[in-house]
Parts: sequence; structure tokens; C-alpha cells
Amino acid sequence: MSTPAPGAPNTRVLAGQCVVVTGATGFLGSHIALALLDAGAEVIGAVRTPAKGAWLVERGARMVQADLTDRASLVRAFAGVPTIVSNAAQGGHDADMATFERVNCQGLVDLFDAARDAGSRRIVHISSTAVYRTRLYARMDETTRGYDTDKRRFNWSDVTTDWRYARTKTLAERLAWERAATHGLALTTLRPGPIYGSRDEKATAILRA
Repeated sequence: MSTPAPGAPNTRVLAGQCVVVTGATGFLGSHIALALLDAGAEVIGAVRTPAKGAWLVERGARMVQADLTDRASLVRAFAGVPTIVSNAAQGGHDADMATFERVNCQGLVDLFDAARDAGSRRIVHISSTAVYRTRLYARMDETTRGYDTDKRRFNWSDVTTDWRYARTKTLAERLAWERAATHGLALTTLRPGPIYGSRDEKATAILRA
């Protein structure tokens, strides 16, 4: 393997490391998987339908079957892997509240418990800016008040985002920090805003329209 010239950026900073990405065949998950591959990591996609990841396998990833509603499958997928990107989540408008809670909340708890059981040490959790209470015509940053999960007051967030998604992603982030502390897992939480681009079938179509 060639060595970067002095002063040149090392584009394979994760060479020799293995990372599991849940939901790797989805829009954001596939971009995360490709970025990790480009950085030299060995990437395992923990997905419900491995066949959908055939094109990622051609790029060097490996697919295993796992589901946030099946803790045993998560333990198998995480076995021997030190780092997990917790990306999979329930979204869309065709699921009821019980499904959102089962996947985004209980599934998050099961993921952290499975990580502990599998001996993993670090989790990068993909949260969302939906965890903030939307403020119109005002700057929002990490100090912005959180989404009101008890719905005690009007939330502009309920106009801009599916309230079931906002509520369960907010609760999931709280659970992530609690579970990480309980299990002694290193945790980083990322909160991307609206995303669009290649392979996206949602936001991109709306923006084009």
C-alpha cells in the first residue's frame, strides 16, 4: 500500500477498522457506507434485505441480515465489530405511532443492548434536527429548545415534520445517551437536517417540483 506524500491528506484514515452501518441500503446509509469504504474501513451493512445491497457489495461492503425489531439479529451483526453507525430508523407517512415507537425507541434500546452483548465499544447515532423545537425566522443551533414530546404547547415542528418522527427521534436520542452511560459505550450523536441528492426518492423530488 502506498504512503501519502508528506503534507498530503491521508484518505484512508480508517484502514484496518471495521464498522457496521444499520440501514446501509437506504439513502443516507448508503452514502455513509461509501464514505467509510473510501476512508479504508471494512464496512458491514446490517439491513433487513441484504439483496438490496448487492451494488454496495460490488463496491467492497458486506451485507448481513438484521432488523431493529429483532435484537438477536443485531447481536449477530455486531459480533466482533468495535464501531456501529446507528442509522436505521422508521420514517415516512405509512406507519402508525406504535410502529414508530417500536422501531425508533425500543429498537434503539435493543441496538445499544445488542452492542454491549456483542462487545462493541463505540456508537455513532444518526439523530435529526427534528429533535429541536422549530423557531420561525430565527436562527437555530444546538442550544435551541428541544421538541416538546408531551405536546403541551403548539409545535411549529408538527407543521414542518411528521410529529411521530420528531417525537420518537427525540426520545431515541435521550435513550441513546442513557444506554451509552449504562453500558459504558462511547457515543457521538449527529443531527443532520433535510438531506437530498442521488438515490433520494423523497426530498429531491419535492425540490425539483
